Amino acid sequence: MSSGPTPISAIAQEYVQDFVQGEINEANKNAYANYENVFANWAIQQIGAPPAPPQLKILNQPLAIQLFLAYSNTAYQGPIGSSVAPLDLSSAISTVQAAAITLPTPPVIPPGQDEVGPLTGATTSYGGQTLPTAYTVTGDNSPLGTKSTDARGSFIKVGNQTPFGISSQWVLLPAST
Repeated sequence: MSSGPTPISAIAQEYVQDFVQGEINEANKNAYANYENVFANWAIQQIGAPPAPPQLKILNQPLAIQLFLAYSNTAYQGPIGSSVAPLDLSSAISTVQAAAITLPTPPVIPPGQDEVGPLTGATTSYGGQTLPTAYTVTGDNSPLGTKSTDARGSFIKVGNQTPFGISSQWVLLPAST
């Protein structure tokens, strides 16, 4: 048993909520994913200013449905075979600036805490010698060349240039240094 043709208001609502909103959601998702990738690349290099977050589209669904209904009531009033102007929903779409990604603040090592971590078991070439290395404690902002002494001996912070930036570690100096 058929209940008759689908009301135009139901078609308008389905079109706006399923198709138009879906297209906007997909475009916003892609724009923000691209921004996250560009920001991640910038965070590695930190050259220049960070990238600006994208403009995301917002659909005013009630207004879009009203525009669809008005369009459907007037679009096909001309003679058969005449061209029909496309549906224009631009007045129902606005933009908003996406939230910017911020780098987390590096943790601060409390005064008196040792910035030299446990020995890695690896060695590093320093001053013509191969010396044991130690991990850098998270949050250690000591500049390269800084010396630190504890019960294990004296360490100096050295760095290696890599394509991903400078990696640093602490090198255990011989007892005579």
